[in-house]
Amino acid sequence: MSSHLTRVAVGLVPLALVPTLGAAGGGFRPDTWVWAGALAAWCAAVALAVSDHPGALRVSWPWLVGGGAVLLWTLASALWSVEPAQSVLEARRTVVYAAVALALVVLARRGGGSTVVAGAYAGVCLLVLYAVARYLFGARHFVPFEGNLISEPLGYANAVGILSALGILLSLAPATGGFRPRRAAAAALVPPLALALELSGSHASWLALAVGFAALVVLHP
Repeated sequence: MSSHLTRVAVGLVPLALVPTLGAAGGGFRPDTWVWAGALAAWCAAVALAVSDHPGALRVSWPWLVGGGAVLLWTLASALWSVEPAQSVLEARRTVVYAAVALALVVLARRGGGSTVVAGAYAGVCLLVLYAVARYLFGARHFVPFEGNLISEPLGYANAVGILSALGILLSLAPATGGFRPRRAAAAALVPPLALALELSGSHASWLALAVGFAALVVLHP
C-alpha cells in the first residue's frame, strides 16, 4: 500500500468513528460498546497485518498490557461490588477504551500521528457543527437535567463541552503547520467549537482547555 493511501486510510478511522459514536448518544448505551470496540479492534488488527514493521505489535506492548490490566481489574471488581452485574457491564465498556487506545497507537505508527490528529479533529468538528446547527436551528425542548444547554446528540452538555475543548486543542496542529488552505480551514472551525463550548455551560471543560493550553506551552514552548 502506498504511503498516501496509508495516510488516507489512517485518517478515515477517527473521522468515521468519532461522529458515528457521538451520534449514537456518545456511546453511553451498552449496545454501542460492542460495535465500537469491534471496529477499533478490527482497525488495529488490519493495521498490524499490513504493517511493514514485523515488530509493530511488540513495540505497542505497553498499551496492550495497560489495557489488559485495566480490563482485568474492572472484571475483578465484580468480586466485591454490591452490583456485580454492573461491574461486568463496565468491563464491556473498558474493552472499547482498550481497543481504541491500541488502534490509535498502531495507526499512528502506521501512518503518522499527525494524520490521526487531523482525522480526529475533522471528526470532532463534524459532530460539534451538527450539534450547534441542531441547537440553533432545530426545535428546542427543555430537558429537566440539562435545561436549555446544548447537549444533543451526545445527550450530555458536559460531553459536548469537553469534546469542543478537545477540538480546539486538536486544531492547533493543522492550524500552525502545513499548507495555507489547511491552516485557514482549521482556524475557521475554531469559532463554532468555542461557541459550542460556551453553550454547553461546562466550567470543567473551560478548565480542561486551559490545562491543555498550559501543557502545550510546557511541552512545545
